Amino acid sequence: MIRSLCATALAAALIGAGPLASSPPAVPARAHWPVQGVDDETQRLIDRGVMMLYAFDVGEARVAFGEALKKNPDAALAYWGQAEADTIDINQPQTAAGDRRGAAAAGEGRAHLAHASEVERMLVDAVAKRYGPGTKKERFTRYADALSGWTKTHRDDANVLAVAAFAIWNAEDAFFDGHDELTPKTKEMLADLDDALANEPTNLGAHHLRIHLLEELRRAHEAVADAEALGSYGYPPGTSHLPHMAGHIWARVGEYGRMVDDNERAIANDQAWFALGDGPGQRYMKTYHDHDVDFVVYGLTTVGRADDVRAFVKGEDDFSQIKTALRLHEDERAGELAKGATSGYSAFAAAFAAARLGDVATARAARTRLVAEDPLGPRAALLDGAIAL
Repeated sequence: MIRSLCATALAAALIGAGPLASSPPAVPARAHWPVQGVDDETQRLIDRGVMMLYAFDVGEARVAFGEALKKNPDAALAYWGQAEADTIDINQPQTAAGDRRGAAAAGEGRAHLAHASEVERMLVDAVAKRYGPGTKKERFTRYADALSGWTKTHRDDANVLAVAAFAIWNAEDAFFDGHDELTPKTKEMLADLDDALANEPTNLGAHHLRIHLLEELRRAHEAVADAEALGSYGYPPGTSHLPHMAGHIWARVGEYGRMVDDNERAIANDQAWFALGDGPGQRYMKTYHDHDVDFVVYGLTTVGRADDVRAFVKGEDDFSQIKTALRLHEDERAGELAKGATSGYSAFAAAFAAARLGDVATARAARTRLVAEDPLGPRAALLDGAIAL
């Protein structure tokens, strides 16, 4: 694995290199949230649930916390974990089914606080506010405020600080004020994540969210250490989103070889995970798999390795192959793969390919349908550009 070349030398090396190979690092990733009064197996299951939360495999997190509760129905942190599973994923923090599940878990948790620690009581009470009445904004703000109230005076628990930062993210609408300065809540998020890593330098959740936050703040170079950390571990199946996240930073700083390497490892993790079954964890992570593929395709095509990317996507679905054909300007192939599609990305791809091939009438007809389907989406503007060219 190429790790230390500058971007220019790295690109040159990749263009002439052979097939990429990814082997997992020797150091295993670890998540740990100690719970008093539980046996070793219950603690192991809780830790697995926490790791899955931080990896955004929230389907498997619910499974792990559920298994922990079968072992110990009074493990209050596991009830919080089940409710948090329908909260933490900043890309999709709320669904109707999740709201029902989370409310039930929070309610059960409040009925099992007799043997809970102070921090467990706080977490269960706080997450119950997220599932109370009101708008999404009101509910997520109540949860974030409850956690912020705790972290103002309790700065020694890395997991609580990381979770508090995730909660703030989901409650806030903007990271900058009207003068291009960070909002107070953005500063609070950064402080929580920095203190979490000061307490526990290996905290997966803090590294994960810090990458997202610094990328949004246009300060990706400050998250190189977080990318290094997430790229340095071996991960159990189901946690592909953690090595993938390193790629966000490598894309921003021009380390395309590292971006490909970490996302190839994420894809191998996905493949191992999907081979184990089709439970809630597998089904949930299928929503992220194409994103891992996109990063490999982007990295390989950026450094000119068209043959490698063609070989790579052969094992992927039509969706990934269509996107790759467009990126390689193989418009006839993209059109053939998307032939007959009347909606969604495939219809857009067929229209975009038609425009680049000079079939403007087909592209314009498709544009009319796509605008009706998604009036505020970007695809019409992209088609306009292709048609104009």
